[in-house]
Amino acid sequence: MQRLRGRYEVTLKQVALSQQMLHEGCPVQVVDECPPLAYSGMVDQELIQELQKVWLRLEEKARGASGELKLHCG
Repeated sequence: MQRLRGRYEVTLKQVALSQQMLHEGCPVQVVDECPPLAYSGMVDQELIQELQKVWLRLEEKARGASGELKLHCG
């Protein structure tokens, strides 16, 4: 998690990892003891998985055309 100008940014990877921790049986049930636990509900797990699959397909297509896939957020 990164703090930028009064706000916090949480990556999809952090959310996905917290969901994986819960799925694998993370023993911590109190958010104060494990801040990533709070991330798990920020984005639907299926949506993250769909985005990962689409991203991988796009990367494969770009590599097949000797290119590179980049995401620019403005």
